[in-house]
Amino acid sequence: MATKKPRVPVTMEPELFEQVAAYQDQYGITSLSKAIRQLVRLGIESLESGKKTVRFREDGYPARPPREPELPEQERELLEAVRGLVPAQKAALLHILELAGKNAETERS
Repeated sequence: MATKKPRVPVTMEPELFEQVAAYQDQYGITSLSKAIRQLVRLGIESLESGKKTVRFREDGYPARPPREPELPEQERELLEAVRGLVPAQKAALLHILELAGKNAETERS
């Protein structure tokens, strides 16, 4: 049966093909094309819901973000709390820290 859908040839590494085929088998998807479309949709939905930018290496695999240095537990907890703030809260926190720094310099003088 002819279709008016665009056709896109896809070349992938054997390992990636095996993962797609395993996904197809696991979920009982009737064709490889359907499995690939579903995985593409899932990837797009995941990006849109997380609003994250994914960078890819030249070989097509996602680039890993740089590892953060190991921090003491208290600093790690503080960093996680700051990451959860909305931009206005972050701006207010920065302002408070700037004021605290100025006060500390004044007291030392």
